[in-house]
Amino acid sequence: MRRLYVHQRSDGCIESFLDFARSRAALEAGGWTLCTHPEEADLVLVNTCIVGEIVEQHCVEDIRSLRQRMRPEAELVVTGCMPDYNADSLARLGVSFMFR
Repeated sequence: MRRLYVHQRSDGCIESFLDFARSRAALEAGGWTLCTHPEEADLVLVNTCIVGEIVEQHCVEDIRSLRQRMRPEAELVVTGCMPDYNADSLARLGVSFMFR
């Protein structure tokens, strides 16, 4: 059983929320099962936003915290607008894959 943990802040645009919802739905349709803790997950899916510097910093802090809590072999995937504008920073945080 492949386990999925999803993390989404309430900040962000409707387009980002919809893209994230479609990504989550596609993973669930592909056999991924939701779990309630990132420590249990094989894949952690995080939605990001950079509407402002404070929101972006919160996203970075969330990603850093999630990466520390995840199992080393788990994958960390980031969606939203942050990959378009700050991919280098995400790579340094240990993000496995990113897309918008």
